Amino acid sequence: MKQFIVSLLLAASLVLFGCGTPSREVMLGSSAPPKSMSLAYLAPQIGNSPDMDARIQQELKAHGVSIKPMPADVKNQQDADLVVKYNDVWAWDIVMFLTSLNIYFFDAKSGDLIVTGSWHMSKHNVFQNNSSSRIIRELLDDMFSKISISAPINR
Repeated sequence: MKQFIVSLLLAASLVLFGCGTPSREVMLGSSAPPKSMSLAYLAPQIGNSPDMDARIQQELKAHGVSIKPMPADVKNQQDADLVVKYNDVWAWDIVMFLTSLNIYFFDAKSGDLIVTGSWHMSKHNVFQNNSSSRIIRELLDDMFSKISISAPINR
């Protein structure tokens, strides 16, 4: 009976304390944000999907940022305020699920990094609802908060 109780307590502690939470971190870059952040280019990256592009664009629009596709042959975008880049990593386990996401804001005129937002799934939280739309929304909210841009959120 004592062994059963110890085993039960051990199992309960693993469930309660072993199920890690995803980590989300936002770090400022070397450049201050531009005075206006109303127009951004979404930089094309190898492997990015139209679905993730659309989700990121939707959340940027909620922050008052309009998106234009970025021409691949131009380095600095003088007519935009930001260049937004991201990379995402997905895994397969019956369904596809997001394991990490990094979003970068660059000053369009100088090319300098303004802010980086990173989200990484813990190895132990595969049973949580990691909706990519929710993750993008929360990560961008944190990024805009960190750079103190108080654009209205229209959701």
